Amino acid sequence: MTCKQAKEVLRIHSEDGAKTTASLLVEVYVKEGKVKGAQEAAKLRGRELSEEEIDCLIKSCIKEGMTSEAQEAVKLRGSELSEEEIDCLIKGCIKKGRSYDAREAARLGASKQVIDSAVEIYIKEGRLYDARDMARVGASKQAIDSLVEIYIKEGRIYDARDMARLRGRELSEEELDCLIKGCIKEGMTSEAQQAAKLRGRELSKEELEQLERTEATSPEYYGCGF
Repeated sequence: MTCKQAKEVLRIHSEDGAKTTASLLVEVYVKEGKVKGAQEAAKLRGRELSEEEIDCLIKSCIKEGMTSEAQEAVKLRGSELSEEEIDCLIKGCIKKGRSYDAREAARLGASKQVIDSAVEIYIKEGRLYDARDMARVGASKQAIDSLVEIYIKEGRIYDARDMARLRGRELSEEELDCLIKGCIKEGMTSEAQQAAKLRGRELSKEELEQLERTEATSPEYYGCGF
């Protein structure tokens, strides 16, 4: 229910009924983490939100993973989100599938441990783009290295280099060798050639033959790609 609809409901009720309805609306909006709605409903009751209601509103916003609303709610108590609240907010965002909100919450000052945990969750769920974006916010070197390793295995040269640079370094010779193998395994000829150049060489005859065999067994080779 919108605030406009709420006002219309209150208009057609008796004074006592309107006050009761307004109180119920405050409760509903607080549970849903709707800051403006809760404020408007409270004003219709002729008052401001109580400290208890504001605390409940903040908890609701955090639970639902609504970063901007949580920030609005804490302003009502005259403070900022604590590190503990930010960490809980990120967990709420991830649980609700709000990747953008999770990153925005992390930028407010999340602990590195929680950011790393978020990266790990995204990796397990196969959401590598979300994992990469969260890592950029401030993940530990270990968490970033885990992403580099995954990208290398999948032959994703650009992502592997990007994450390595986030660590303040370039891919090592050993990592480049593994990257070449990953590209060959995935049948990615262009990427394999680029990785070999970074290693200061060309693909060997054996590696080219491996690529040909991989490409020949792929569905796309037979026109069966989806």
